[in-house]
Amino acid sequence: MSSKRFGILLYLLVGLLLVGCGYDSHEAVEPRFERVVSTLHLSQLSSYEESGARLPEGAIIRGRVVADDSSGNFYRAVVLEGEDVGVELRLALYNLSALYPSGSEVVVRCGGLRVVRTDGVLTIGREVYGWSGGALEPIAPRSEVLSRVEVVAKCEPTQEPLRVTIAELGESLCGRLVEIEGLRYEGEEETWGSVEYVGNADRVMADSEGSSVKVRTHSNADFASVVIPEGELRVRGILYKTGEKYVIKPRVRSDVEQSE
Repeated sequence: MSSKRFGILLYLLVGLLLVGCGYDSHEAVEPRFERVVSTLHLSQLSSYEESGARLPEGAIIRGRVVADDSSGNFYRAVVLEGEDVGVELRLALYNLSALYPSGSEVVVRCGGLRVVRTDGVLTIGREVYGWSGGALEPIAPRSEVLSRVEVVAKCEPTQEPLRVTIAELGESLCGRLVEIEGLRYEGEEETWGSVEYVGNADRVMADSEGSSVKVRTHSNADFASVVIPEGELRVRGILYKTGEKYVIKPRVRSDVEQSE
């Protein structure tokens, strides 16, 4: 092959790589802030989860993003909250925080989608394929994500969590942003995300009454190697439930700090 032809081929390959690597680079996407009226309350989603029916055509929900994938502790998902209900939205894209950052008000055109309860949380996505072993598929491709999920307002990224004790936790709070004071870690692992294989690491935290809750950090989170603070801690995050145990997933490193 001549050096000229090789140079052309190399140029084309580099171009393709750049396009492929930019697939989930969303900086160029600007929200339109159009007025879109919701037609379905988040509180109504549980009835579709119970019946197994698809969400009706024309169904539009609205919520505020309270968790995104910026730290790596949430994967291909954002969590919406509104009307005292939390909902996880599965989206088959990376770098979702560039499109739907925490604090954004979004609408979701969810006609034809399914709702299932995953680890206690109402979760929206596409119906599984015949060969899939999961309960739900993330929404795809990118064009469908952008057409279904739209930012309609920008708010402050901080969201006041619901302050509760472990004794006050209940299944109705799963999916919501909560905060618990006075927790203490007494385990052996020193960091948040050390596990034998890539996956979730659960750290058990106990309060002064002896009740406990798990704090879950994925090994790929950007704070997974951070040393767990000593003393009493204040923990914020999205509430889940695995088996009989409640689980809090912090969104960012600052969601865990020493109590004042």
